[in-house]
Amino acid sequence: MKTAKEVESFLNKRPVKAFLRYLSKKDKNGKSIIYNVFDSYVDPHFPVGKRILYAPFYLFVLFMRKKLNLSREDFREKIVDMRPTVIAVNNLARSVGHWGVTRPQNFYSPLLIVWNFTNGCNLKCKHCYQNAGTPWPDELTLQEKLKAVDQMAEEDVPTLAISGGEPYTSKDLFKVTRYAHDKGMHVSIATNGTFLSLPGLAEKTKEAGVNYVEISLDSVNPEVHDEFRGVKGAWEMTVKGIKNAVKVKGLKVGIATTATKYNVQEIEDLYKFSVDIGADKFFIFNFIPVGRGKEIIDMDPTPEDREKIMGILYKHLTEGKIDVFSTAPEFGMYCVRENPLGPVVTSHYSATSGKFARDGAEFIGGCGAGRAYFALQPNGDVTPCVFMPTLVVGNIRKTPLGKIWRDSKVLQDLRNRDKLEEHCKSCEFRAVCGGCRARAYAYYGDYLAPDPGCIYNKDYWDKLVESSKKEFAVHH
Repeated sequence: MKTAKEVESFLNKRPVKAFLRYLSKKDKNGKSIIYNVFDSYVDPHFPVGKRILYAPFYLFVLFMRKKLNLSREDFREKIVDMRPTVIAVNNLARSVGHWGVTRPQNFYSPLLIVWNFTNGCNLKCKHCYQNAGTPWPDELTLQEKLKAVDQMAEEDVPTLAISGGEPYTSKDLFKVTRYAHDKGMHVSIATNGTFLSLPGLAEKTKEAGVNYVEISLDSVNPEVHDEFRGVKGAWEMTVKGIKNAVKVKGLKVGIATTATKYNVQEIEDLYKFSVDIGADKFFIFNFIPVGRGKEIIDMDPTPEDREKIMGILYKHLTEGKIDVFSTAPEFGMYCVRENPLGPVVTSHYSATSGKFARDGAEFIGGCGAGRAYFALQPNGDVTPCVFMPTLVVGNIRKTPLGKIWRDSKVLQDLRNRDKLEEHCKSCEFRAVCGGCRARAYAYYGDYLAPDPGCIYNKDYWDKLVESSKKEFAVHH
């Protein structure tokens, strides 16, 4: 069996990169050879002449079918559900063809876009990075939103996560999710869950092409959750929404908790709640002091708190009852440190184990801000991350999405971990983690600064505490 280093060396050879560029280059119809090979395998009406042309590539498809142990008919049905994977494969081929294999990998276009669909929201959450409440007057029109999806499809973006504000307050939501789904994307919605308490809305969500809903729950205690969310009765509506969503066949459900000193002692209880209610994922979000979160900066967990949280998550990741993830890139570091053979989280949404677990984690690379994903604001502004709402690097009304992605100096800086400041720069886990760039920016106004949430940067945290953290919450 080839080692990861040998595979990496092979893929970095000039002829191989040229071949990958050839396979992933799109024709006048927006289809590459990679797309056409899969289309020809699925579509019985695909032109015979073209089918013969792509026959040599069928060996790869056959290899995949054998690996999955599926019949030809079952595999054809599976491929329809694998459209986001095919898009990701084309994206990866373009990326390696352009940059070669890097650790972490630089991508030709985002693997994920998180879209703050509207600034409208029915709650007033204390930690809201977006300071949501009222829709912005300059939010994208429906036609602009559909054109944005067209750009995403053109750039091989396989995954679209719609957030807010509260997405369900927008009348355009289902028109856009269906359009993105029909373009082949994996579509998810991040929601406070209150609207899903309405009869039939969870079913309509699935019918509108949504694959996954992520529902925020901050406490198993209704009073604590309601106080944190700013509306009495929110917990009851959210839990009812979760129950409605888990009943819908084919709709994956995650429960997301932002870890703060309000609820750090409840992580175990929240995990158990997620398992018992039938969720597919349990997700811990990293607290970032931006938006309204600046007002509760003293509730930011310490590096020691984060280590305890990572330990709880790792224990349940190894149990494998449900998927367990975190937006804190230190979780990947924690997994590798505990057992480099796995299970190891390779991103915020995937995990692996075995001989190449660490290689996979280093390839995907922890913090993806500006490197594997970016955020799209309600008015078309692009930021490296939803937790960097003031760091605008372009606007899709003025500049094509792909040009912003590839030309922005800020995004280029974020892809180069040699530019990070210590301890992140020299950390042995640099490739698998990289530190949370949003936390660095929130505390220091510098996206290349150390992440003060990491145990290896504890000295920085202690200095912040000594100087009063509020002085370092630089955004307004």
